[in-house]
Amino acid sequence: VTSKIGKDAILLGQSSISVKAIGTQWTDVTVKADGGGFVDFADAEANSNINHEVKTSIDGTLIAGETILVESKSSVRGEVDATADARGLGANADANEISDEEGQTEKGLRIGLSGDLALTQTTIENDGYLRSPLVEVGAEARIRADVDSDSFAGALGADSDAVARAYVDDLAKVILKGDSLIEGDRVELKSIHDNIRLDVRADAKADAL
Repeated sequence: VTSKIGKDAILLGQSSISVKAIGTQWTDVTVKADGGGFVDFADAEANSNINHEVKTSIDGTLIAGETILVESKSSVRGEVDATADARGLGANADANEISDEEGQTEKGLRIGLSGDLALTQTTIENDGYLRSPLVEVGAEARIRADVDSDSFAGALGADSDAVARAYVDDLAKVILKGDSLIEGDRVELKSIHDNIRLDVRADAKADAL
């Protein structure tokens, strides 16, 4: 999501001017594995990757009589649920405990795999000029992650494993380029992470002799 005021563009507001980029993402992944019988295996693998880029860029002129607001806002919610249920002789139940070929377990919820893949950014470019009694420039990111893993194995020699993981690599930035100019009685610059909530739960149960 991108909002951009280009070079040589001029916006005049008698009262206020707002330039915003707003991005919202939501993912919900549910995986269930059931089994029963002689030597039973149940593997549940739930995985979700969320990347986003929300940007606002000002390279022109904004003049307002009261307020100027320039901001980027992102809201991300991810839910991952893995349930494995195995019942039988030698039963084995794994919830998100499945490794890749290199032996690295990467299952669960990942927000921003690396670098700037989860980015909320507001930039006042070199030719950007903002003038108003109140000028606000901001970048705000909100994140909610819910990860649940449940496994149950019942019978002689049962084995039960549950792993829940949430990875977050998120960046909120406000950038003023070297030749940009902001004039006002009050100028506020802010980059924040707000309402960050990570709920991760793993529950493994076995009923065996």
